[in-house]
Amino acid sequence: MVSKKEKKTKLKRPLATTSTDRKKKKQLDEKAKTAQDEGEEKVSEQQKKMLEEQLLKLGKLGPLQGIEELKEKRTEEQRKKDAEAVEVEDDFTIEKKTGVIYLGHVPHGFYEVQMKGFFSQFGKVVNLRLARSKKTGRSKGYAFIQFESEEVAKIVQQTMHKYILCDKILDCTYIQPEKVHERMFFNKNRSFRVRDWRKMDMLKHNAERTLGKKQKRAKTLLSLEGKKRQKLKKMGIEYEFPGYKQSAKQYTK
Repeated sequence: MVSKKEKKTKLKRPLATTSTDRKKKKQLDEKAKTAQDEGEEKVSEQQKKMLEEQLLKLGKLGPLQGIEELKEKRTEEQRKKDAEAVEVEDDFTIEKKTGVIYLGHVPHGFYEVQMKGFFSQFGKVVNLRLARSKKTGRSKGYAFIQFESEEVAKIVQQTMHKYILCDKILDCTYIQPEKVHERMFFNKNRSFRVRDWRKMDMLKHNAERTLGKKQKRAKTLLSLEGKKRQKLKKMGIEYEFPGYKQSAKQYTK
């Protein structure tokens, strides 16, 4: 048996901020108390639901068992909605699957602009990368092209394989999605910049050197000079030349 004190502690509710809230809470407390004392048989299902909804709105989780059931129903509904949303996203990604092709034996003069203009007649070109030499900036003769649709990429592969363009037989291959490297189209929007390596070497050669670098350079030159003198001596050639010894004194200890 439950004592009156325990019943009172169970039915205690936090104080309302306004008079209307206090009245509503008082009425709800009285209804809940009568429902517990007289038994839940007298209370209809509709009244239970109304009481539970009102208690949830006021932030009071009463002793009625239906609140937990409502919570479980809500969580189940939310899970179903999330699962449906994931399925919709998966369907969207499947529909928007792109296709990548490899194009080999690319002729001279058929570069990024010309290539994009030519292949746009089949469908939208998303990405394009023409392999170029870092030293000279010239084309290496192969490229990778990504189309918006996978079907378009397959059609291009069938149409352009062994196609003769500027006395070159094109080699066109469709690349499977799992074989496409994640960095294949890295820096796609950046224009290729050809570096002047000759100028860079000239600047490096004429750059100001520190004392440590000068000493290191002097040691290497003296060692090479010594090896050359020994080589000439072994060959029986008597030849004297000034070398680096005099000029390297200021850097060697």
